[in-house]
Amino acid sequence: MPPSIAPERYSSPIDWGRHLMIYTLLTGLILACFHSGTTGSFMFDDNISIVKNKTIHNTSLLEILQSQRNSATSARPLTNLSFAIDYKLYGLNPKPFL
Repeated sequence: MPPSIAPERYSSPIDWGRHLMIYTLLTGLILACFHSGTTGSFMFDDNISIVKNKTIHNTSLLEILQSQRNSATSARPLTNLSFAIDYKLYGLNPKPFL
């Protein structure tokens, strides 16, 4: 007869409560760590990749995917597309670019 699919160690309601508490604490810790990043401005290479990147300011899909060779996103067309979508929806608000 095959062994049970559900492990025995998760059958107790106390175990589920403990796991839920750990996951909740970890989620809260992660959100607390990222909170300071949601109130700031563009940093490091964001100025080159987003603010000064003229290819994401265009609405032509071909221009977005074929970014300039000397651009910070030249080898990353999907990143450039993601930046263009965020720019189109939110402008130069840094929050969506997390």
